[in-house]
Amino acid sequence: MNTINELTLNLREIFSEQCPEQLLKKYACTDIVGKLLRLLDISSESIRINVGWVLSNFIVVSSDLQRELLNINIHRKLLEIMREGSEELQEQCLWFISNIIGDSIEARDELLKTDLIDQIANILNKGTVRISTVEIISWTIANLTKKPSPPYKQVIYCNL
Repeated sequence: MNTINELTLNLREIFSEQCPEQLLKKYACTDIVGKLLRLLDISSESIRINVGWVLSNFIVVSSDLQRELLNINIHRKLLEIMREGSEELQEQCLWFISNIIGDSIEARDELLKTDLIDQIANILNKGTVRISTVEIISWTIANLTKKPSPPYKQVIYCNL
């Protein structure tokens, strides 16, 4: 498990925000994404956080990859992981989801059909919430309400 954790941490460093866009685009179109997706099934929080980080950087540069990941229901996998994860893992999942919904109206509308809003409400209802979590939630809500207007009943309804 330590070797996989070290590998995902190294990938996170290689494909960081400072990574040239051309390099991200090149690797986003390879089988590395499929291998990373399989690593999400490992129950290690640190592996899942690192994988989420790398995938988040990939999807920003590839709308084709965004569509592909939506078609295989990556958002449902991330929502499942959010339910059982730490706040840091929840942040990473929300960051990934917000990247997708910020770039795609179809993705936004698809995610509004899930329990995303309820999960956000559950995070906020925990009591003490990190500032970074609130910032990511705010960004996610902003992306959910971008033009063209979403069905607001879906955005507004939650158990706060």
